[in-house]
Amino acid sequence: MTLFTIPQNSVMLEKVNRRLTEYRRQLEYSLIDFRLAPSTQNYRKFVIVCGIRTGSTMLCSLLASHPQTRTFFEVFHRYTGSTPFQVSGYRAKSSDPKISYLRQTDPVGFINQEVWRKHPKNVKAVGFKLLYTQARNLAPWWNE
Repeated sequence: MTLFTIPQNSVMLEKVNRRLTEYRRQLEYSLIDFRLAPSTQNYRKFVIVCGIRTGSTMLCSLLASHPQTRTFFEVFHRYTGSTPFQVSGYRAKSSDPKISYLRQTDPVGFINQEVWRKHPKNVKAVGFKLLYTQARNLAPWWNE
């Protein structure tokens, strides 16, 4: 009689793999923060500026699937209590109130601190998606 069996469910294995990838990336970024791992800020920076329903999510998914890119989806989405990073290694940061406050009060500082920060040496491009409605000058959503 077996007391414990590992399910052979592909969905379960995918969840475990995703969680392990998240923890590995969190460790990798922690080592970078403590200057214990090689890192770089010498990468191409990009912003995908677009309207809704233009195929930008598919473009972001394709870019994010490349091992040498870090593609943040809508970091300025209208979430008030969290930041939707959607990048491995950032899951714990997404609900940090200090980061959400920085995003709302100093968007440029937020991008420099959280997106265009030091990344692992193998990263060649880092960017994010910004919808037109998230980039309004006269009435940005964080002032509403």
